[in-house]
Amino acid sequence: MIPLAKLTPKHFFIVGALVVATILAILFRRWAHLEANKSEKSSNVKSSDQNQSEGGNDDHQEKCKNKTCTSIRTYALEELKVATKNFKVQIGIGGTSIVYLAELEDGRLGAVKRVLDEKGGSQKMVLDEVSVLLRISHPNLVGLMGFCLEKGLLDPNLSGGVDEDQLRVVFDVANQALLPNSEARPDMREIVCKISSCMEPQLHPELPV
Repeated sequence: MIPLAKLTPKHFFIVGALVVATILAILFRRWAHLEANKSEKSSNVKSSDQNQSEGGNDDHQEKCKNKTCTSIRTYALEELKVATKNFKVQIGIGGTSIVYLAELEDGRLGAVKRVLDEKGGSQKMVLDEVSVLLRISHPNLVGLMGFCLEKGLLDPNLSGGVDEDQLRVVFDVANQALLPNSEARPDMREIVCKISSCMEPQLHPELPV
């Protein structure tokens, strides 16, 4: 021990340096501990994300096993001509289009809706229907397999044909239901009534109203 009377500024400097060094050592150890915890948490998060991703892939594969997984694609008019045998078998007719039976290369059956200029059809009409079909999905509604900008729509085949007027009502109701203004959108009762009015009675024997 050095008597207080004999302490010099040099002694105070040494003591101060030791105190600062001790504080820095404590802060460094604390910083290292926090960094180690961050690294461990980051590793756990990555591992969890990877497990969820693998689980999601497994779920997707399982769903694909239980049902047909299809993707929307564009078709050339020549492809549709081959699939329909040059638009040979007519299964439906509407105000601006004719629907033909098609068989794809993989053996699946489809319905090709051909919008015709001479019947008042237009490319905008095709794109509008494509837009609607891409935004709606329901077991009772036909899904979109692809489209052709040379005025062709390819839908999964409906056994019993396609009624253009019925589809037009459904498309109109779907468009109204997607309006951004909630006050302009029809409620469920109105939707059911509009769709029921264009369906055959045997197709909706117990539709709620």
